[in-house]
Amino acid sequence: MKSMRRMSVLGGIVFSVVVMTSWNTTWAQNLAISQGVAILISDDNESISAYCTETGKWITQKVSPAKGEVIVPSVLRKMACCQVGDKLYAFSAQTGEWGQLELDSKEKVNIEISASFIIAHNKNQLHGFAASKGVWKTIDIKLAPFAEKQTSSSDFMENAAYVADAAFFTINNHLYAFSGLTGNWDSINFKNGK
Repeated sequence: MKSMRRMSVLGGIVFSVVVMTSWNTTWAQNLAISQGVAILISDDNESISAYCTETGKWITQKVSPAKGEVIVPSVLRKMACCQVGDKLYAFSAQTGEWGQLELDSKEKVNIEISASFIIAHNKNQLHGFAASKGVWKTIDIKLAPFAEKQTSSSDFMENAAYVADAAFFTINNHLYAFSGLTGNWDSINFKNGK
C-alpha cells in the first residue's frame, strides 16, 4: 500500500484526504480527494485538474510553476486551493470553475478553507474566494504595528473568527468582514464607526 504524497495540513487538520491505495501508477501520487472534489496534478506539473461531482466532469487549469516547485493543493468538501508561484488558484464545485488571483509577489500566503469560502492572507492583503461566486476578491489591510509582531499564521489567526458563512478579522482598529454568500469584503473602524 502506498499513500499519496500531496496533502496540506493547516492547524493540525488534514485538508487533502489521504487515500491509501495499491494503485501502481504515478498519477495516484498526484491525487487529492475530498467530498465532491478530486484534484489531480499532471505528471509534467503544468496543469491542475478538478473532478467535480456537481458536473461529473474534469475541469483543467494550466499553471506555470518554477522548475522544481511542488504544487500542494488544500482540499475541503467541495473546494480546493493552491499557490503556484505568484498566483493563487481555487476551485469551486458549486460553480464548476477555477478562479485565479495574481499576487504581488511569490511570497507564500496562508490559506484557510471553511465550508463556503477560502481565505488567503499575507501581511498586506486579505483574499477571499466564495464557493458560490467562484472568484477572488481582495482587500488591502494596514498591518503596520501588527506585522512587526507577526511570527506565524497562528498569530494572525488569533485576530480572526469564522462563523457560518462569514470571516472576521480585527487589525489596527478595523473589523474586516468577508461574506461567503456574496463574496464581498467590507470594513469598519470600530473606534469611530467609519
